[in-house]
Amino acid sequence: MKINTLIQGCLREEKKAQYALYKFLFQDLMRTAFWYLRDEQKSVEVINDAFFKLIVNLKTFDTSKDIVAWAKKITSRCAIDKIRREKLYNEKTALGIDQDTLEYFLSKENKSSNQSQDIENALLTLSIEQKRVFHMFFLEGFSHKDIAQELSISERSSKRYLSEAKKNMKEKLSAALLSTDFVLILILFL
Repeated sequence: MKINTLIQGCLREEKKAQYALYKFLFQDLMRTAFWYLRDEQKSVEVINDAFFKLIVNLKTFDTSKDIVAWAKKITSRCAIDKIRREKLYNEKTALGIDQDTLEYFLSKENKSSNQSQDIENALLTLSIEQKRVFHMFFLEGFSHKDIAQELSISERSSKRYLSEAKKNMKEKLSAALLSTDFVLILILFL
C-alpha cells in the first residue's frame, strides 16, 4: 500500500491501515527509541505511546512532508518524557554509543569498519550534553528551539553544545581519517 493510502485509511479509523502504518514505521521508531532507552521493552512502550499520539494528531499532519521524520520526532519526545518520568537518565542507559547506532547513522554510505570505529571513538569523547544535542540536531532533525525545550536548556546552550561537539568531532576525525574522501566531506559538513 502507498503511504498516503495508509494515512487516509488511518484518518478514517481503519484498523488494518493503522496496523499497516505501525508495521511500516516500527523499525525506524525502534532505532530512535532504543537510542535513548537502551531497553527493548521500554522502547516498545515508547513506540506504542508515540504511535497513539501520531494517530490522534494525524489530521494535523502535512502529507507533503515525511511521515517517518515526523514519527521519529514524536518518538524522541516520548522517549525523553519517559526518561524524565522514571529518572533513568544516565550516560550508560540514555546516550551510550554502540555499533548499531553508528551503522544506522552512516547507513547511506559504504564505510569501512575503521571509519566507523574512528567515528565511534570521536563520539565517545564528547560530553553527555554534546552527545545529546549532536544526536537530536543531526539524527533527529530537531531545531535548537526544540532541543532547548526538550532538554530544559536555553537555545544558546544548545547552539554552544553543538558548536563544541562539531569542533571536537572535526579535530578527532581529521586526525584519525585525514586521507579519505568521506572525512573531507564530513569535516566540511561539521
